[in-house]
Amino acid sequence: MKNIRLYVSIFKDSAEETNKNPIVPVSAGAALYGKNDKKAALCDNTGENISVENPQYCELTVQYWAWKNSDADYIGLC
Repeated sequence: MKNIRLYVSIFKDSAEETNKNPIVPVSAGAALYGKNDKKAALCDNTGENISVENPQYCELTVQYWAWKNSDADYIGLC
């Protein structure tokens, strides 16, 4: 079976647990928040990222993060 992930850009708190289904919330613009203000277990400010550019690129910072850091066979963005 292929490894599929649908990354969801979020800006508000999420109770969704990662690794339980293919829908994975990612906190967008996390580099701009304080350390305790992350909105999801995954944040777009880890690995190779452009999180600080979130005011200019919005949810595309999550798309860039997924492109550079995901090990999934197929990825999507919502």
